[in-house]
Amino acid sequence: MKKVLATMGLAVLASPMANAGSLGFDFKSEFVNTSYNDAAGTPNNSVFKVSRFDLNIGGKLGEMTSYTARIKLLNSNAKAYATIGATTSEVSPNDGTTSFIDAAYVTRTLMDGLELSVGKVWTGIHGWEGNLSGADVYLYTVAGDTFAGAGAATGANLGYKMGDHTFNVMVTNPNTNMMSTTTAPNQDRNMWGVTYFGNLMGGMLLPVVTYHMDDQTVGSAKKKFSYLGLGGKFAMEMFDIEADILMNNLEGNTTADKTDTVSSYYLLARYKMGAFMPHLKYEISTAKINTSATVETKTDYTGLTAALEYLPVDNEMFRYHVAYTRRTEKADTSGAQEKATDKLMFGVRLNADILK
Repeated sequence: MKKVLATMGLAVLASPMANAGSLGFDFKSEFVNTSYNDAAGTPNNSVFKVSRFDLNIGGKLGEMTSYTARIKLLNSNAKAYATIGATTSEVSPNDGTTSFIDAAYVTRTLMDGLELSVGKVWTGIHGWEGNLSGADVYLYTVAGDTFAGAGAATGANLGYKMGDHTFNVMVTNPNTNMMSTTTAPNQDRNMWGVTYFGNLMGGMLLPVVTYHMDDQTVGSAKKKFSYLGLGGKFAMEMFDIEADILMNNLEGNTTADKTDTVSSYYLLARYKMGAFMPHLKYEISTAKINTSATVETKTDYTGLTAALEYLPVDNEMFRYHVAYTRRTEKADTSGAQEKATDKLMFGVRLNADILK
């Protein structure tokens, strides 16, 4: 059956891809109809789109060294990070990469269970949701949408696996991509993170705990961001349950010495009926944003996903899907109306090792 965590092997940093010479092709295309209520004030639209076109490369060099990379072919025209004279560079002056390189790192086994990964590594940020393949998430939570499946940053990760438990400690460039607009890097801090991935009860219970600290100085402004994720999955033969608690604390984000907070809670239930897999996801989120030194605006959100996936061939990573999502938001300001966005998606996804 379909692997719900198509990229969990990549996201769990202590366990990189180990197949010699693997080349994964990850493709998703769909028709998306988006409609808004009157309060949203946005025109409706309908589009066909290619939302994913990636190459996943991995393998081993001897017994102690492995390599992993993900190339996002849709990002081949990377945005300009720096202008040097009359020429424009598409390379970040901070880490030397473009958005074309989603991840690229080498892992070396230091001793039994202990591995060091260096390069653009997976951070594991944002709990269970943050470690899912973005192609399998039809509507991210408000807190999780900060990175939305793009949780890689350039740095180093030390991972230790002890039985059914995997622990990671990492230091990387800021995941908020504070890129310079000049020829020189503009960061003076790093992001630190710790993650835990469990595999308990023979794979039935998969807990995840993630915590990341991202301090920055932008001009004279001091920014201190932290991201906590606590969630996991309970998997049975016929159904799965996923849950997450995500909490973002963003000090100095909009107003100096004030902390914005974004919190999200979601529950997902998936049922397996042969080749069909329907699932329902419900989210409650709250954002408190300090628009000034004396004004804090609270906005409440809800999110709903109802999706049906169909896999015509067992153990083949090809699927059809139809999904409906609804996002509502309402600020606590006087006269504010509830805004709503509805999406209906029809599409296909293929994720396979093309060398096999």
